[in-house]
Amino acid sequence: MAYATVQDCIDRQGAEALRELADDAAAAADAFAWTRLEKALDDASDEIDAYIGARHRLPLDPVPRLLTRLCVEIGAYRRAADAGMVTEEIRDRYDRAIRLLKDIEAGKASLGAVDPDPPADAAGRAAQVVQVASGPARVMDRDSVKGMF
Repeated sequence: MAYATVQDCIDRQGAEALRELADDAAAAADAFAWTRLEKALDDASDEIDAYIGARHRLPLDPVPRLLTRLCVEIGAYRRAADAGMVTEEIRDRYDRAIRLLKDIEAGKASLGAVDPDPPADAAGRAAQVVQVASGPARVMDRDSVKGMF
């Protein structure tokens, strides 16, 4: 399941901006064959899952709006790369999206309203919280009360 749709791309970047990324740039805007962009969005979603899967149970439902935005940016980059049309702006957006995903993976950033699963240790088990309590040294112990009773 993709985190974004072609309509999300149109809403965020505009149909004219996506015209060059469509299968047939000469077609009318309402007749675009969006299959390549849809595939790029699927690939972008898989890439996102690779980053967030270690920290969150997949699939995410509902999808956080942040992931929709990141999917649009990564998908646009992937489609532009396939078409040999990567601009500096598209690359910058992609790089920022990947940096944010790495921060989410490392626990430095959040998806927002999604509750993360506990992080797993190297063996894949949920990390356990250990509570340690400390206080002053004992005043009375077994040796100090010997012979008192």
